[in-house]
Amino acid sequence: MTPRIVVRLTLAIWVCLWMIFIIKEDKDGQYAMLGYLYTHTPDENMRHVVGERLQDFVAFSKDNIPRDATFGMRNFGNLTLGEVRARYMMWPWRCIGTKDMPDYIIVWEDTGEPVEGYGLYE
Repeated sequence: MTPRIVVRLTLAIWVCLWMIFIIKEDKDGQYAMLGYLYTHTPDENMRHVVGERLQDFVAFSKDNIPRDATFGMRNFGNLTLGEVRARYMMWPWRCIGTKDMPDYIIVWEDTGEPVEGYGLYE
């Protein structure tokens, strides 16, 4: 086979594969999600992926906790996806357990139980 035929054959296979990828989506809404992520800023993408409430909550916490302070988390559930995402977004602040008396305690969806020795930001 000549190089020209090999190039045409390779191009035809590549085009066919891309047509299959575009026509038959792997998961519902996958390409719409990718289109959204490519056309928005990183902050908007994070809000879309993790949710507006959690993003706003973490932004508020980062604005009100000094950089060298430690924090603990309550009411997220033990290693739930929301807690893991919040810890990731709070980096480089240092997260320690609430039993170790951190400087601040972040409370997600307050149940009304006061935490002794701590004030309240709203």
